[in-house]
Amino acid sequence: MMVLKVADTYHMFAEGKGDIAHRLTSSDRINWIDHGPLDMRSANGSPLSEGPYGTPTV
Repeated sequence: MMVLKVADTYHMFAEGKGDIAHRLTSSDRINWIDHGPLDMRSANGSPLSEGPYGTPTV
């Protein structure tokens, strides 16, 4: 998991069920809104192959 603060908003990047990374936001670090899974791709734009992806970082 990784948390980054931009202005007054905290952005959390964390893996969930099935090792799928999600982005969540919060203004108080207690209540979080899940914005759903991230569409992570290889540098050439192709989708990542199935399997463990590791911990997301930004």
